Amino acid sequence: MALRIIKILLVLSIAAWALVNAVGNIMFYDEWVKIVAYVMAVENVQYDGHLSARAMNAPILHHIGYAFIYLPKLITGILCLLGAADLWKARRDVAIAFDRAKYRFYLGCGVSMFSLIFGFLVVAGAMFSPGGKPSELVQGFHSFVSVYMVSIGMALLFVAIPEPKEGQ
Repeated sequence: MALRIIKILLVLSIAAWALVNAVGNIMFYDEWVKIVAYVMAVENVQYDGHLSARAMNAPILHHIGYAFIYLPKLITGILCLLGAADLWKARRDVAIAFDRAKYRFYLGCGVSMFSLIFGFLVVAGAMFSPGGKPSELVQGFHSFVSVYMVSIGMALLFVAIPEPKEGQ
């Protein structure tokens, strides 16, 4: 039972990370959307006196880009919270029922990992970096993304440990 409680607490901690970050992203929307705009403008880097062809300066695209940051966190938080509730309900059930209750947690982590890999590593890190080399700003975000990815990955691995079958 103790192992199951620890797993539930890990699921709750991922939910808390995602929800706190999503709410923070929304609370400081104006400041953060400016950073997204700066990155999407390829940090105003000019090549041969011209803005990069990759630069996106339309404000609507900046807001869409920013939504790609906070909405997956919100979805992750909600799914992980629901997953924690599922696990709590199944905590005294047989092993297979507890393992099945992990589904929404897995979905939530999948959403978050996709947004972190695609949004920060592929889009911000490759598409909107001048010369294909991430700037110091983007590299700073990559360090946070790395911490998030490792934390989510470790939680996933621990929660995914199969439950001992009855009698084991």
